Amino acid sequence: MAEMESMRKEWVEGFDDTGKPLERITKSEQLQEQQRKMKKEEVELNKALQKEQFEMLELQNKLKECNDEYTQERQNLDELRSQQRVTLDTDQKFRILSVTKETIDRFLRKRPKLEDEQMVDVHFLTGTETTGFNLHINGEGAGSRDAKFLVHLNEKVESLGKQAAKYWGLDPDKVFFLDGDGRIVLDNMTLVDIILPPARHLDGFELPKEHNFCKQPKDPKVCPSKLAELTKLKFYCLGAAEGERRNYCLTLVRASTVLSKEDLNRPKGEKWEDFTFNERQLEKELENARKKRGGEDGEAAKINMDIIPSLNDLMQQGQEKKRRKRADTRCRLLEFSVFVVCQVSGDGYAHPDIDARQCSPMLSEVNMASAGNSNHLNFINSDYNEDKHDKKCHTDTGHEHLHYFCCLDRLDRLDCTNVSVPTPVTVNPGDISCIPEQFRYCSNLRAMHILGKGQELGHEVPNCVPLYDINIPNAYLHSLTHPQVFSYANGKIGSYFEGDRSFLDVSNGTEAFRQSLESFTLSTGEPFTFQGSAQQLTTVVYGATTNAIFIFHFLVENRLSGGLVTSIHKDVFLLDLEPVESHVYLLLACASAVLLLLMEMRRIFHCPAACTFEEERTKCSIWSLLFLVLPAMILAISCLMLVQDTFTGNLLEAGRTSDAALYDYLWLRIKLDRSRLTIVVITLFLFNALMLKYLLLHFPQLLSATQIVKKLAAPLITVLVLTCVTVFSFGVFLYAVFGTAFRAFEGIATTWLNVVLWSMGYIKDWQAYYRFQPALWTFSIFVALCLIQLTLNVLPAVIMLSHKKEADLVENYSYHAYWASERSKNSGKKSFNPALVGWDFTDPKDPREVEH
Repeated sequence: MAEMESMRKEWVEGFDDTGKPLERITKSEQLQEQQRKMKKEEVELNKALQKEQFEMLELQNKLKECNDEYTQERQNLDELRSQQRVTLDTDQKFRILSVTKETIDRFLRKRPKLEDEQMVDVHFLTGTETTGFNLHINGEGAGSRDAKFLVHLNEKVESLGKQAAKYWGLDPDKVFFLDGDGRIVLDNMTLVDIILPPARHLDGFELPKEHNFCKQPKDPKVCPSKLAELTKLKFYCLGAAEGERRNYCLTLVRASTVLSKEDLNRPKGEKWEDFTFNERQLEKELENARKKRGGEDGEAAKINMDIIPSLNDLMQQGQEKKRRKRADTRCRLLEFSVFVVCQVSGDGYAHPDIDARQCSPMLSEVNMASAGNSNHLNFINSDYNEDKHDKKCHTDTGHEHLHYFCCLDRLDRLDCTNVSVPTPVTVNPGDISCIPEQFRYCSNLRAMHILGKGQELGHEVPNCVPLYDINIPNAYLHSLTHPQVFSYANGKIGSYFEGDRSFLDVSNGTEAFRQSLESFTLSTGEPFTFQGSAQQLTTVVYGATTNAIFIFHFLVENRLSGGLVTSIHKDVFLLDLEPVESHVYLLLACASAVLLLLMEMRRIFHCPAACTFEEERTKCSIWSLLFLVLPAMILAISCLMLVQDTFTGNLLEAGRTSDAALYDYLWLRIKLDRSRLTIVVITLFLFNALMLKYLLLHFPQLLSATQIVKKLAAPLITVLVLTCVTVFSFGVFLYAVFGTAFRAFEGIATTWLNVVLWSMGYIKDWQAYYRFQPALWTFSIFVALCLIQLTLNVLPAVIMLSHKKEADLVENYSYHAYWASERSKNSGKKSFNPALVGWDFTDPKDPREVEH
């Protein structure tokens, strides 16, 4: 439309677009063309007109709807006003006016006139200079530095200065006033311009529309009274000054009075910025830390002056905090003491049975002595044979095999020395088969029979006790002068009778080796045959001195050159019951472990509150799990000890019944021993881990050591992993090279232990390794020297020294030579942080070098 209008304005009526008059058009084609254009434009014009009319009609409809809504809302508003209108009576009006007046009078007052009088407070500032003789300080009527003066508002400041100078005995020409903002007040100024604020003119004052009640035609009588009230309100509001509780205060100052002194020690110029930190960066990090920990914003947190504690309250809080800290230290010391008791008690039962496992029969040149009543079993695969038996303890011939088990309770062990040991009595086993055990140590056989017969008749008879000397120091002193060396003996011996000796002959050829096997296995009736190239022989031997069963496993091999025993394995089963001391140690350790668990739960749950002295609760961690597992492990060891004691009795009973039951009990006893050993090792590991926790993480006084350990833990663990990988790789190399020729590298365990010893510098019989493989041995030693000794072994010390250097740099950043040189290199920077020197490992996957 706009384009058409512009084009239409360019045309002239009676002329075409080329400017030619229409009367002069002589060709019908041109005239028809002009008519078509006109018709086309007429059609477009009609369309535009219809569109505008349609839009106008829509606007009229919308306007009508808005008018209707407005009319409806106006009617609703008038109805609400009519319903909410309240008509006040005379008493209510008077009460409202009085309350309004009292409120206004309480906070505001009328602005005084120029001729009125006003009180002014004057403070005399003496300064730090020497007081003159004409100053009436400490005199009558002039002892205070503050005074009040009554002045007229239209007077000059000079008149007030004369009054104040006269009051304090000063020279009026040498005094001047300072206003409330510390500015000098000139003498020719009027007091009203200083004391009172500027007055607001009442010209042009208009009432607000909501207070213009004169427009309401329904109650014309109300208009004059409302107008009077608003006029009065206008007077109070616009003609009011400051509250009358405080007078205006002026400061009187004499000439030559020092108002303020300049601190010469205070630095001048711009504030020096420390190059060691960026103040903005620190403020940003502080804000992020507050948001992360949920703390309040420093600017947003407002201090309530009413809750500021007094000095006495702070002292009381300090005393309470000190008391709780000391109580917490005592509780931690008590807990550590309980742990020490628990560990000592746990170590009391965890000692190995060295005597039973090392005092086995002599194994020399593969000869095995049967230390018993010639009672031993020889196992070949799952079959067994038994040697001849001496019947001495029982007469039941139906259970002759393994009969020495039933005599175990009659084979006592005695504490003996080599001093005053009586001569043993030699008797036949058949003569004492029915004599009670307590009479076996009598001096002769007749005494045994008489005392035994007396006991059968019901008489009280004494027991026969062997005579021996308990003066061990005396025996030791006598052994020093004895002609035989090592003549002193002290220990336990067991009483048993003669037995047979079996051995394997591996030095006299194949036939002698086969005959010794037949004799060893009691298979003389038929020749001994190997089921394959090797055979395993299992022999059960009873040791009376140790009161234990020894099971020896021989792996024998028959070759053309003779017999060969390739390996010997031994299992030991103690038949003594666990001593009472072990059970007592276990009970004490278990009770201490439970007490430690309760103390740990007290720190976690803060319950009970009366016994809780920590400021914050301890979070659950892996240490809490260790405290929970420790009493369970100790209780499991106690249960296994009771089960082993029961199995020992069942083992003896099984020896009297059947061999199959005996084998089952022996196998179960092996499982119990291994399970107990595993639990004991785990318990010792728990004790060591908890001791590390108590020494490094338990006491708050060791916080610095704890932080050092946390910083060093990750790099040291990394070095440990690298060392283990290197040692493992080196062990694989040595196992492949020397495993076929040397027993030190024949297995995984022995190879690992020997490589660890090599890494610590211990190499035994290195000449043999060198003679076997000179080149490989030299190469392996060179690799071990470079990788282990010169690199991995010194890395822990290097890591600790680097952390020590970093601590020194942080502590001595202000004058250390390194930071001075770095500062000179970065002289163009505004700030310099030594902690950011080097590499930034915030993102371990993408470390970057810090640029200053």
